[in-house]
Amino acid sequence: MNAFAVCSSRALHFVAAGLLCATSMAWAQVPMVLAPSAYTDHAMRIITDRQRLLSQEGAVEPATLHAAAPHDTTLRFQRNPAVAHWAESVQLQAFRHSDPLLAQVLEGFASRHDAVATFREMVGEYGYSPDDLAATAATELIVAWMIVHDAPEPSPAQFEAVRRQLHASLLQNRTLTELNSDALQATSDPLLLRSVTFAIAQGSPGLQTKEQREQLRQRVAALVRESSGLDVQRMTLAEEGFR
Repeated sequence: MNAFAVCSSRALHFVAAGLLCATSMAWAQVPMVLAPSAYTDHAMRIITDRQRLLSQEGAVEPATLHAAAPHDTTLRFQRNPAVAHWAESVQLQAFRHSDPLLAQVLEGFASRHDAVATFREMVGEYGYSPDDLAATAATELIVAWMIVHDAPEPSPAQFEAVRRQLHASLLQNRTLTELNSDALQATSDPLLLRSVTFAIAQGSPGLQTKEQREQLRQRVAALVRESSGLDVQRMTLAEEGFR
């Protein structure tokens, strides 16, 4: 199956999202956090709030929801439906404030389809899991980069190279490595939702003119720049990943 065919009636094609051009520095030496810090803050808040709520209800011991224990270095997590619902609400609200078109796309899609299943349809054949922060971060950047550059689908080797780049870079941030499973998901799911939303927006029948397509490219580039500091317009994708 084509990596960018989703489980809706219309075939959607990915386009865009990228990583930092590391110039002469090795990727692992780039001191950056690719997951937006705001999402990490949200992740910590949802764990605190959920801990308080569940503790009051007697549903779970508070200690099981603390985010202090180190997580394994795969950056994978056990999917929690409650966190997924929260992440969708947070991302939808963020789009409503920043881009009504993307908010409309996400709201319409989420009411009829499963974003996690769609993510698997899009990139699962490359070994990308929706339950892995490195994979969702890599997908968002690849999708954004493709959109901004009107580029074709990357090769399997490029998908793997970008995932490895993201994995190595994310592990440099101690805050992320100390998050528990729920907090990792709360950091990862907004990236998954952005990836799916960008792809659907690119395939929208509403993008009929050159001007409309250019507006989407500019919006996606701006969103990535605001959330991660990365300028996807300046990045290139080689077999070894972004540079």
